[in-house]
Amino acid sequence: MLIKEMAKKYNINASTIRYYESEGLIPPVKKDSNGIRNFTSEDEKAIEFVVCLRNSGVSIETIKKYMKLLRLGNDSKKERIDLLKKEKVKIDKQIKKLKETSLRLKNKIEWTQNN
Repeated sequence: MLIKEMAKKYNINASTIRYYESEGLIPPVKKDSNGIRNFTSEDEKAIEFVVCLRNSGVSIETIKKYMKLLRLGNDSKKERIDLLKKEKVKIDKQIKKLKETSLRLKNKIEWTQNN
């Protein structure tokens, strides 16, 4: 898959994908003889994971740390799990706050409609 197709599929810019690659958030993508990136299914999985984390508010630095640990293999398994658990706790707190805000807005809408 070409970078333009990958960018469209994940609703990001091609420059964002190049940035992810340059920062080590995704592994280096193989290029053809003309220097055109040719994304494999493994590359796509990496991009999907990074996009998922970024959409959830996980920082670039945290993702970099995770990817460095991932390259270390099984020796880093516990550290990777701990890092992901920590991020999940943050996301769960965000979800709770958003649910509370949504309920408050719903109540405000109902009150405004009835008064």
